[in-house]
Amino acid sequence: MKEMGLKSVLKRKFIVTTDSKHSFKIANNVLNRNFTSLKLGEKWVSDITCIRVNDNLNYLTTVMDLADRK
Repeated sequence: MKEMGLKSVLKRKFIVTTDSKHSFKIANNVLNRNFTSLKLGEKWVSDITCIRVNDNLNYLTTVMDLADRK
């Protein structure tokens, strides 16, 4: 492998990006898993994820209206 210039790729250590032990107020679950809606603007949902690029953490979020899924 050395003669061919090949190196092993080691998996990086898992980094925790969420702090669940905080003192901030937690929002109420107003949807209660009812993800259907016929009225635009009535129910909006979102999600966020962390993506590692090189040595940086980048955050990607989406926001969607449940009535038209846009």
